[in-house]
Amino acid sequence: MKMGGFVIFFNSDQVCLGRILSMYQKISGRHAYIESDINHIDTLSYISLEVFINVHTNYFVNDCKAGGVLFAHVAPKHVVYYIGHSNAINFLNASAIQTGDEVFSIFDFFFTNRYNFLQAMKHQGNTDNE
Repeated sequence: MKMGGFVIFFNSDQVCLGRILSMYQKISGRHAYIESDINHIDTLSYISLEVFINVHTNYFVNDCKAGGVLFAHVAPKHVVYYIGHSNAINFLNASAIQTGDEVFSIFDFFFTNRYNFLQAMKHQGNTDNE
Protein backbone atom coordinates (compact mmCIF):
# COMPACT_ATOMS: atom_id res chain seq x y z
CA MET A 1 0.00 0.00 0.00
CA LYS A 2 1.18 3.47 -0.82
CA MET A 3 0.30 6.90 0.47
CA GLY A 4 -2.27 8.52 -1.82
CA GLY A 5 -3.50 5.16 -3.11
CA PHE A 6 -7.18 4.26 -3.04
CA VAL A 7 -8.89 1.47 -1.10
CA ILE A 8 -12.38 0.03 -0.82
CA PHE A 9 -13.44 -0.36 2.81
CA PHE A 10 -16.43 -1.02 5.04
CA ASN A 11 -17.62 1.78 7.30
CA SER A 12 -20.39 0.29 9.45
CA ASP A 13 -22.77 -1.06 6.81
CA GLN A 14 -21.53 1.20 4.00
CA VAL A 15 -18.98 0.43 1.33
CA CYS A 16 -16.78 3.44 0.62
CA LEU A 17 -13.75 4.50 -1.36
CA GLY A 18 -10.89 5.98 0.60
CA ARG A 19 -7.67 7.73 -0.34
CA ILE A 20 -4.80 6.90 2.00
CA LEU A 21 -3.57 9.97 3.85
CA SER A 22 -1.41 8.25 6.46
CA MET A 23 -0.65 4.81 7.89
CA TYR A 24 0.30 3.82 11.42
CA GLN A 25 1.90 0.84 13.17
CA LYS A 26 1.76 0.11 16.86
CA ILE A 27 5.33 0.23 18.15
CA SER A 28 6.16 0.04 21.87
CA GLY A 29 2.51 0.61 22.77
CA ARG A 30 2.14 3.75 20.64
CA HIS A 31 0.87 4.37 17.14
CA ALA A 32 3.75 5.48 14.93
CA TYR A 33 3.38 7.18 11.54
CA ILE A 34 4.81 5.05 8.71
CA GLU A 35 6.32 6.79 5.69
CA SER A 36 7.31 3.71 3.70
CA ASP A 37 5.12 1.58 1.44
CA ILE A 38 3.46 -1.40 3.13
CA ASN A 39 3.37 -4.92 1.68
CA HIS A 40 1.28 -6.50 4.45
CA ILE A 41 -1.76 -4.59 5.67
CA ASP A 42 -1.80 -6.67 8.87
CA THR A 43 1.30 -4.81 10.05
CA LEU A 44 -0.73 -1.59 10.37
CA SER A 45 -2.67 -0.53 13.44
CA TYR A 46 -4.88 1.94 11.55
CA ILE A 47 -5.12 3.97 8.35
CA SER A 48 -6.25 7.57 7.94
CA LEU A 49 -8.44 7.99 4.88
CA GLU A 50 -10.17 10.71 2.93
CA VAL A 51 -13.62 9.11 2.52
CA PHE A 52 -15.65 9.15 -0.69
CA ILE A 53 -19.32 8.10 -0.63
CA ASN A 54 -20.99 6.69 -3.73
CA VAL A 55 -23.77 9.03 -4.90
CA HIS A 56 -24.60 7.74 -8.38
CA THR A 57 -23.08 4.91 -10.45
CA ASN A 58 -19.38 5.76 -10.70
CA TYR A 59 -19.54 9.18 -8.96
CA PHE A 60 -18.29 9.64 -5.40
CA VAL A 61 -18.14 12.68 -3.11
CA ASN A 62 -16.50 13.49 0.20
CA ASP A 63 -18.67 16.44 1.22
CA CYS A 64 -19.90 16.51 4.80
CA LYS A 65 -23.39 17.92 5.43
CA ALA A 66 -21.98 19.95 8.33
CA GLY A 67 -19.35 21.44 6.02
CA GLY A 68 -15.86 20.33 5.13
CA VAL A 69 -14.84 16.90 3.92
CA LEU A 70 -15.07 13.36 5.30
CA PHE A 71 -12.13 11.64 6.96
CA ALA A 72 -11.86 8.39 8.91
CA HIS A 73 -9.36 6.36 10.89
CA VAL A 74 -10.05 2.72 10.04
CA ALA A 75 -8.67 -0.56 11.25
CA PRO A 76 -6.90 -2.42 8.43
CA LYS A 77 -9.33 -5.33 8.75
CA HIS A 78 -12.06 -3.07 7.32
CA VAL A 79 -10.13 -2.58 4.07
CA VAL A 80 -11.29 -5.17 1.55
CA TYR A 81 -9.49 -4.10 -1.62
CA TYR A 82 -6.45 -2.00 -2.50
CA ILE A 83 -6.89 -0.13 -5.79
CA GLY A 84 -3.69 1.87 -5.51
CA HIS A 85 -2.88 4.82 -7.73
CA SER A 86 -5.14 4.55 -10.73
CA ASN A 87 -5.65 6.55 -13.89
CA ALA A 88 -9.22 5.24 -13.71
CA ILE A 89 -10.01 7.59 -10.79
CA ASN A 90 -10.41 11.21 -11.86
CA PHE A 91 -10.91 14.18 -9.57
CA LEU A 92 -13.78 16.27 -10.91
CA ASN A 93 -13.18 18.95 -8.28
CA ALA A 94 -11.79 19.09 -4.72
CA SER A 95 -14.61 16.94 -3.34
CA ALA A 96 -15.79 14.69 -6.17
CA ILE A 97 -14.28 11.83 -8.14
CA GLN A 98 -15.39 9.65 -11.00
CA THR A 99 -14.14 6.10 -11.42
CA GLY A 100 -13.60 4.16 -14.60
CA ASP A 101 -15.69 1.10 -15.37
CA GLU A 102 -13.19 -1.44 -13.99
CA VAL A 103 -12.79 0.32 -10.63
CA PHE A 104 -16.55 0.80 -10.35
CA SER A 105 -17.11 -2.88 -11.19
CA ILE A 106 -14.87 -3.89 -8.27
CA PHE A 107 -16.62 -1.40 -5.96
CA ASP A 108 -20.04 -2.64 -7.12
CA PHE A 109 -19.05 -6.25 -6.38
CA PHE A 110 -18.40 -5.38 -2.72
CA PHE A 111 -21.46 -3.10 -2.56
CA THR A 112 -23.79 -5.74 -4.02
CA ASN A 113 -22.44 -8.43 -1.68
CA ARG A 114 -21.91 -6.18 1.37
CA TYR A 115 -24.30 -8.05 3.66
CA ASN A 116 -22.55 -11.36 2.95
CA PHE A 117 -19.16 -9.76 3.63
CA LEU A 118 -20.42 -8.06 6.80
CA GLN A 119 -21.84 -11.35 8.09
CA ALA A 120 -18.55 -13.13 7.38
CA MET A 121 -16.60 -10.35 9.11
CA LYS A 122 -18.97 -10.50 12.07
CA HIS A 123 -18.46 -14.26 12.46
CA GLN A 124 -14.70 -13.71 12.35
CA GLY A 125 -14.92 -10.92 14.91
CA ASN A 126 -13.87 -8.23 12.44
CA THR A 127 -16.66 -5.68 12.86
CA ASP A 128 -15.73 -4.12 16.17
CA ASN A 129 -14.55 -0.51 16.13
CA GLU A 130 -10.92 -0.18 17.05
